[in-house]
Amino acid sequence: MKKYYFLLLVAFVLVTSCENFLNEVPKNFISPEKLYTTNAGAIAGMNGVYSNIAFIAFDRPYYLMTELSTDNMGLQTSNAERLALDKYLLTANSSNSVLRTMWERSWQVINSANDVIASLENNTSVSENIRNRILCEASFIRAFNYFNLVRFWGDLPLLTQPSKSGDDFFVKSVSKTEIYNQIIKDFQRAESLPKQSEYSSADKGRASQGAAKVYLAKVYLTLKDYQKAYSKIKEVTSTTEYDLVASYSDLFSRAYNNSKESVFAAQVIPDYNVTFSPATNFSPNPTPYNTRAYFNFNITTSLYNLFESNDIRKSLIIKGTYTVGSTNYTTNGGFAFTTKYLGRSAEEAGENKPAVNWMFTRYADVLLMLAEISNEISNNPTTETYVAINRVRTRAGLANLPIGLSKTQMFDEIDKERRRELFFEGHRWFDLVRWEKLKEKVEIDDPTVKVVIPKHYLFPLPFDAVSVNTNLLPNNLGWE
Repeated sequence: MKKYYFLLLVAFVLVTSCENFLNEVPKNFISPEKLYTTNAGAIAGMNGVYSNIAFIAFDRPYYLMTELSTDNMGLQTSNAERLALDKYLLTANSSNSVLRTMWERSWQVINSANDVIASLENNTSVSENIRNRILCEASFIRAFNYFNLVRFWGDLPLLTQPSKSGDDFFVKSVSKTEIYNQIIKDFQRAESLPKQSEYSSADKGRASQGAAKVYLAKVYLTLKDYQKAYSKIKEVTSTTEYDLVASYSDLFSRAYNNSKESVFAAQVIPDYNVTFSPATNFSPNPTPYNTRAYFNFNITTSLYNLFESNDIRKSLIIKGTYTVGSTNYTTNGGFAFTTKYLGRSAEEAGENKPAVNWMFTRYADVLLMLAEISNEISNNPTTETYVAINRVRTRAGLANLPIGLSKTQMFDEIDKERRRELFFEGHRWFDLVRWEKLKEKVEIDDPTVKVVIPKHYLFPLPFDAVSVNTNLLPNNLGWE
């Protein structure tokens, strides 16, 4: 077969469950027919799906598409593919490895989740409670990946069965409405998962009931169904299941992986080497722990200037002169860089190794979602809106917002707070597209960039994919 095809089949891997459910690197191949004959085998199969999520999170595509194409992240290299994302120079006919890799790896995860579901739906070899839990986990993971894909690319093929034959590589796309319907169905099924607090310490980090509810709220928020979004987010915030970690810096240390603030995260896989780990890509060189970094991506000046002088979150930002040991260094070009993903020790900051979990969503995100949603459904900001955003501000060492803000003024504060709190965590592009602010914000940050609307609300379908499967055509609006 050709090197790049529309969808990649996944070889299932066995991950032994030890202290942490991803504590061992996948090693062995076992056919699905043999794997799903015991509880341990079914759990191992599901663990293999989670490990594929880590490959998406800790490599470049996810954070480049969600942060570099915004007003948050600047580029320190002349790499043509990254420059195309940064400066909005993509073309429909270019084979961009960032887009291709995000596309292929997402379909790998979806297919592996489909394989789990197909192998367990009518399986009596696995105990009922384990089978039902894993079916809900796999449904969550499938929905999670489809939710990313539909926001990046719009209309997509809808695959709910594992791909077995060559014909599966040439399927047609369906409308994004159909995709969203399946996403909602899968997340609703995942609401039957255990609460995060009900998992054993060894199983922390698995998809949970709370994560399903948060993502349903995200889906409804994206679709601008604010009443449904509000009802669902309140199911989370009205409990004590999640909370903010007291220290923002501690949140990004290995000791706080799967903390009470973490809602859903890609888990660190020990000994997993990735050249483009966010730990080494986002940090200055040398790091504060005297380890090597690549400093490929800086914090934009507009983002850096958004932080108030007393904002505690600036402790994870280095700009200009800094000291390592007894030696002074200066950040490349005088730009600001972040140590957010570097961990909090030299041991955690090993070169090319993810130091901490990648939190796709956490409770601060949830609180800011509640603030946004409650602001949208009210004529003026409510007490609930103020309480939600001020909790995030208080941890950052900032004063409460003044009472009496208008709806528009509160939205602007929510925008700024999401940017400061969640920078480089994979939210900004989704936010700007959802708010229809992409052109305004990106062009203010960099006047040399020209964003075309609605064209740039979606990425072009990867050239390698449409070259093999022409049934994916026509390309997205403006990319034809």
